[in-house]
Amino acid sequence: MEINRYIRIDRVKNGAAPIRILVHYHNKRLPISTGEKTAYPDGWDEDKQRIKTRQPFAGVINQKLDNMGRVLEFIYQVSEKNRVALDNVIFKSTFEQVLLQISASGCTITQDIFTIPIIQEAYEKCIRGASEPEPAPRSEQTFLELMAQWIDEEKECVVEASGRKMFPNTIKGLNSTLKRFKAFEAHRGQPITFDGMDKCFYAEFRTYMLDYLNQGVTRSIVMQAT
Repeated sequence: MEINRYIRIDRVKNGAAPIRILVHYHNKRLPISTGEKTAYPDGWDEDKQRIKTRQPFAGVINQKLDNMGRVLEFIYQVSEKNRVALDNVIFKSTFEQVLLQISASGCTITQDIFTIPIIQEAYEKCIRGASEPEPAPRSEQTFLELMAQWIDEEKECVVEASGRKMFPNTIKGLNSTLKRFKAFEAHRGQPITFDGMDKCFYAEFRTYMLDYLNQGVTRSIVMQAT
């Protein structure tokens, strides 16, 4: 299989041209729209098949192109290994479903955390998704509401080992964690859910703590987040 990226010079509009991916496999050609554009002709590096670094949002768009290529490569390699026949319809449909699964887990296609385990997990969900029964409906309470309720209950619980209620500092620490999760939820603009607490969530939360807040992630918070 060979993956090439090029710009549609036949669709240049207002000095910008769409970027397309073309997959060559088993004497077939699968065109994939990236949804991205770049300035033409100055914005595109033909040899590297990437947007030139000085162009606006070059790093973000190039990361998206790389991630799309990783997903396409993974689907092809797994299909070859398992002797699954691919055609353009199956290939494109699987590609789109895997991207949707990754997005649903909290990752965005422009992040640099598209690792093989993350792609594999999304791919496996797509493969077995049709045969799995619908999950039982959960409480309508959100994760943060349930966590707040749990902390309130813990205040009155007696620790079996000591015969005493939980120390106030422990409750204070739990409330600090809850407050941090609330801030993180507001920052990402997406509700925290139990299903969403996966590898992508951990990576995104870790980036928020280390890069955005410039704070270390304590062991207790990491354990509760995962």
